[in-house]
Amino acid sequence: MDLILPIISNIGLLALAAVVYSATPGFETGTNRIVRSALIGLGLGLTAVLVMLTPIEFAPGVIYDARNAPLLLSGLVGGP
Repeated sequence: MDLILPIISNIGLLALAAVVYSATPGFETGTNRIVRSALIGLGLGLTAVLVMLTPIEFAPGVIYDARNAPLLLSGLVGGP
């Protein structure tokens, strides 16, 4: 049970990141595109911080946190 709860928590947080991405309005040009990129970056960055707070410990000293997923997605969908 010590392993299941953090995995479920991380999956829920990554699902929250998907909701944040889909909830941002689709702006295509000018300043509005910058605002959309900033909103996506902030949402996914906050998700990465929250995921780091619930690491998955497979064995003593072997810890994994899923922060790489939201950080990678923020660069891919939000832009530089």
